[in-house]
Amino acid sequence: MAQLAEGDIKAGASRSVGRIRADPGLIWAEGGPLESRLVITLAIEMFSRPASQMLALLSLAGTLHLGDPNNPTTQVGASATANLLPDFRVRSLPDGASTQTVQLRFQLSPLTVHRLETARHSAAGDSFELHMKLEGPLAWLRTTRGELLPTLGRAGSTSPDDPFDRQLGLHSELSVLWTTGIDTLRIQIDPSVWIRRVLPGLGIDNYRLVEIKFPPGLPDVGNAALVFDEAQRSYDGRRYTECVAKCRAIIRAWNRQLGATTKIHLAQLVGEAQGWSSDDPRRALVDAIWQALLDSTNAANHPESQNDLYQATPQDARLHLMLTAVISDYLYRTLG
Repeated sequence: MAQLAEGDIKAGASRSVGRIRADPGLIWAEGGPLESRLVITLAIEMFSRPASQMLALLSLAGTLHLGDPNNPTTQVGASATANLLPDFRVRSLPDGASTQTVQLRFQLSPLTVHRLETARHSAAGDSFELHMKLEGPLAWLRTTRGELLPTLGRAGSTSPDDPFDRQLGLHSELSVLWTTGIDTLRIQIDPSVWIRRVLPGLGIDNYRLVEIKFPPGLPDVGNAALVFDEAQRSYDGRRYTECVAKCRAIIRAWNRQLGATTKIHLAQLVGEAQGWSSDDPRRALVDAIWQALLDSTNAANHPESQNDLYQATPQDARLHLMLTAVISDYLYRTLG
């Protein structure tokens, strides 16, 4: 099982003033395939210090890396930040160490998700390893006003001379430390955690981006990818019958491109071009899919042929989009 990842929070000449930890078992993803975010929970411990030397971490920023964190080309996704200023919640206390939990949310594009998955599948061992590079400013809370009593030092050294007469609550003078640093965390993620807690949040359990290749030129429609994009926009605009009709334009263009007719089916032409035998099951597969798609798209293209005006549902349009994309990709890759 993967171990806790931890590193020191340092000030001055590498003097440790706190510690930060990440539990690989508590990592998860959210947002689905279009707004993917990887969420990493950090426990930040600040060591005990006298009230007159209280230190606070003001913010935390992190980047994820596949490999050397000092190499910018290894970074995956955007940086994530957390504002720790409210209440100075990540600060040292005079009566013992204090620990606060902070979550960093790393925004991931579809390409970043693909890169992470490629790296995960290429990992040599069982665990998938990420490096988290962290930074954040440390400040000394020199004097705190707005309170007449010492409050056990929890807000720093208090002073009664408050010009606001305590009307604005506690307020502190900060002295920002020039030299600070946080160790990089080496996070080893168990495959079971990634599969159970990360992949569902990324939408990979029900959605996977696929690269579809369309021919650059087809009779009548020209660039098929542009026509398919129009069909996609019709779908997004809830013009479902129009979406199916645009898919029909691509199907019709393929027939013209290959010279298919009602007597000579497209599957026959593909099979002959590829040297398939007459009983090759691929002939039947392509023919069944193609004829079904051809017949169904005709209904949207010629609604007057129906007893009732044909109106495609969202499910109909989505099915046509997917079938048109898949069969076009297959024909283009097969025929070259």
